[in-house]
Amino acid sequence: MLSMDKEAIKELTEMEAVPICNILGSLLGRSVKMSVSNVEETDTGALAESLPHFNVVIESRKAVRGMSADQLYIFAKEDMIRLTNYIMGVPVDTLSPLDEIALSTLREVASQCVGAAMDELNDFLGRDMRDSITRISAFDNTERIQDIIRSWRAEDSVLLMGLHYVIDGVVESDAYIIADQALKQVMGIPDMADMPEQETGIQMAEHKEAIAVQEVSFPEFKYTPIEYSKEQIGEDKKKLLDITLDVSVRLGSTVCSVKDVLSLKEGQVLVLDKQAGSPADVVVNGELIGRGDVLVTGEHFGARITEVMGKRE
Repeated sequence: MLSMDKEAIKELTEMEAVPICNILGSLLGRSVKMSVSNVEETDTGALAESLPHFNVVIESRKAVRGMSADQLYIFAKEDMIRLTNYIMGVPVDTLSPLDEIALSTLREVASQCVGAAMDELNDFLGRDMRDSITRISAFDNTERIQDIIRSWRAEDSVLLMGLHYVIDGVVESDAYIIADQALKQVMGIPDMADMPEQETGIQMAEHKEAIAVQEVSFPEFKYTPIEYSKEQIGEDKKKLLDITLDVSVRLGSTVCSVKDVLSLKEGQVLVLDKQAGSPADVVVNGELIGRGDVLVTGEHFGARITEVMGKRE
């Protein structure tokens, strides 16, 4: 990839960082700074040397006019624990789990950030790009990241961008963006390697007279931190309360062999592992968060919460 391509991608990514910092600053009530440290090409096998071993991966896809480019935003797992602790009002150094509630919160924050970034970038480029978050996961190895990239069926090399970000009083660290090569086309950056030599100013034959070209430069995008007043801070944070979670009440369970399941008949009784009168389990996205008494309200079953466990204070 030519240095001109790298500079264009770096400048556009830094432009995306400005509204992201604004959104995060508004949500968290903290000063947020972000900069792009480098842009390079690398192969999938070499990624393990650059990325954090314990990581949180946000998958997204940029698309415009029938073209699309897959991307991964990669953060160190311990950094995202600090961030979700802060959002949920827990001391940032607490060793909290990255459970479904924490990951859903991060996804909501990321969706708001990429939405604002696309609005800014589209205004500048005159394009109609969309960037949608498709999944967020926590991994304990880099092999899972490599598997995701292989599923893109992209070219042999991918783009690797390094980010440095600071959320005042919460976390200062590095993050990474990995994107397939189609990102250049989606963003409208011409592939300089494929352009005719007259247009790039590159002379392949020594005997030809050099062609004079105009020097290309990109505007410098600077981020100026915004100072938030007490009245401005935290209003958008209420949007996180709209995240939906699957809640179920489980009476009990049992273990059956395949033979037993296939021989089930109408009227047959399954004996559960709970004694009569025992409280039912209240489960949120597969995680046990409390227990309650089963009751009937009108024509529906209900559960009166008697115990809450694992809730962040």
